Amino acid sequence: MNARLEALCTAILSEVPPGEDARREISLDALAERLGGVSGDSAEIAWVIETLEAAGCEVVSPPSEAGPTLHAVLPLARDLRVKLGRAPTAEELAEAAGVSVEAVRTALFFGRVMGRG
Repeated sequence: MNARLEALCTAILSEVPPGEDARREISLDALAERLGGVSGDSAEIAWVIETLEAAGCEVVSPPSEAGPTLHAVLPLARDLRVKLGRAPTAEELAEAAGVSVEAVRTALFFGRVMGRG
């Protein structure tokens, strides 16, 4: 893929210790936090997940607030895009939705991952 994403996968793998059953796992929420401001399309996100899983680190999806936040943010994103004439920033979406910027980023990441199927 690219050196930036390869380095990110290497860092995640080195930081995620094996659990009690010797399995490594990272939640989608934790992965979204690690990716932070790293922009990527759905193919790049899929590549990160596939790379982690191929290395024995399962990406799991525990109950999350990302789904409801995503459902709140998507209509706002469409409205703000029309109003602003450009894609809104995570900060603008957070302010409009009344949630944290991190919640918006996690929800948008969740949406990209869910759309990768």
